[in-house]
Amino acid sequence: MTAVLAFMIPAHAEARTELACKTDCVQVLVNGLHLSIPRPFFAYPPKEDGSDQGIFLKALLPDIVPATRNNQLAVPSEVWGQGWGPMLNLLIGGLRGATMESTFKARLRGATIEGPHAEWDGLETVTSEDRNQRHDGFVLREGNELKLIIACDMAGTVNFPSCSEFFFYQKSLVKLTFGRSHLAEWRQIRDHTIALINHMTVP
Repeated sequence: MTAVLAFMIPAHAEARTELACKTDCVQVLVNGLHLSIPRPFFAYPPKEDGSDQGIFLKALLPDIVPATRNNQLAVPSEVWGQGWGPMLNLLIGGLRGATMESTFKARLRGATIEGPHAEWDGLETVTSEDRNQRHDGFVLREGNELKLIIACDMAGTVNFPSCSEFFFYQKSLVKLTFGRSHLAEWRQIRDHTIALINHMTVP
């Protein structure tokens, strides 16, 4: 059975009337979307000449707060464990010209894009016949249209496996990277990211 999603913004992710950033804000324009972003979110300051390929932010799960040193130190050591811990990397609009289909082929080499596939947690699981494939794949589609792709490092292929979640929002491809241990939180991570983008959007 195909997983179907009417790709709506969850009620709790609706745009707020008050901007998230009031002081020390960085103004950026991504595919026509004006964002006012608190500077602590930036892993690297955006280039003033506009040559950046996208907006790269670093945050901490589950509330997607800036990954500042103080915020990281406030996380209990047992939460970090090994590898990614609660770290979340966000890339907004960084893959110019990319489509969901091209992203699928690049990330899940040798996998069949046509469904339906077996399901896991509301997603279709995608398998590949390519023996060199090093990612497990999960997709969400509306009819025959891909709405979300997740590619995760296979167990045993890297020391600290991660997942990359892709979806389009406000005409920009959003890429979220987090530890594979957080895979079951894919909906919450997506929804909170949408809420954050809405919160930073300048009308």
